[in-house]
Amino acid sequence: MSKFKQALKWMDEGKKVRRPKWKEKSFWAFGRDEAILFMGVLTAKVHLKQIMADDWEIYEEPKKEIPGVKKEIMVNGIEYKLMAIGIPVADDDIRYESSWYTKDPRKQGGN
Repeated sequence: MSKFKQALKWMDEGKKVRRPKWKEKSFWAFGRDEAILFMGVLTAKVHLKQIMADDWEIYEEPKKEIPGVKKEIMVNGIEYKLMAIGIPVADDDIRYESSWYTKDPRKQGGN
């Protein structure tokens, strides 16, 4: 947790910031003209309580799930994970629905 001055520094570095009590996907970031934007779109309303707060943190975007794509599957008790894009398929890799899965950790990488 940090003070507002640190939050400004983080925004100047291109990072997004938030306070823990805000809604899950809420954040502030600098726009092109260095105006503080709420969720990257709306001009933020900066209140004195926000400036005085010492609980600022860097906002981490939630990982986006691919609808309908499983990250891992079990086949005969063996775990296979989603393959990274662009990896050649081998005989021991498995196709399930529209995706390829592998038990080789070097080839795994689906987000």
